[in-house]
Amino acid sequence: MKSSQILLTFGSIFVLFLQTTQGTAFFGAFFIPDAPITLFQSTLLVPAASTAPRIPGDVQAIWPGLQNKNAPVSVLQNVVTNLGTTGEWYHKPFYCCDPAKNLQGNQKVWPGDRLTSIFGLDDEKLRWSDIWYSSPGEEARISLAPIRQYTFALLVLELQKGAKWDFGPIGWRDIIIQANTTRTEWCLRPNSSGSNVRMLYSPPVVTSNAGSTLCRIAELTIERA
Repeated sequence: MKSSQILLTFGSIFVLFLQTTQGTAFFGAFFIPDAPITLFQSTLLVPAASTAPRIPGDVQAIWPGLQNKNAPVSVLQNVVTNLGTTGEWYHKPFYCCDPAKNLQGNQKVWPGDRLTSIFGLDDEKLRWSDIWYSSPGEEARISLAPIRQYTFALLVLELQKGAKWDFGPIGWRDIIIQANTTRTEWCLRPNSSGSNVRMLYSPPVVTSNAGSTLCRIAELTIERA
């Protein structure tokens, strides 16, 4: 796997989001085609849950998500979070932040589960679909409106208030992003965010055709440098 050891402060990708989330730290990988994204798929390897004592509000959250470029900020997410508890993970489809709302009830997941998320744009129906399924588990789907133009694809660890990253590396598999552009550098050189973070990833496979680019990365891991 290739290693990226770019140690960054929060990049421009998060500037709008951070304006409304002060006191929260973000770590992760992000892809910026700077063009409309039509498909974003990823599989999260659910890590071991933290067993450290918790203070209310110390939320750990891991999520793939899509974000728009301009205010008001909009983030479509499938969040795996401890909900401020100890030793447990829950899947929480979520929309942030205008207004913030749950898209489905919380569902418990366990370390070792594989949670696949597929965000897809249906141009004819002018809707986004959010499909997810866990292994083991069942598939679920919701259809969202109004249509949003998302140009950032994110794989994120979010730590609210005093929450700690104490559960090891975060692994992603089978990452697929399709965007309406012929540029490819955003796929070949993904960016990392957060201080003292190392991003390891397998060689990206990228193809462009008819004004669209498809990016595939088999494995990506975020860990402490």
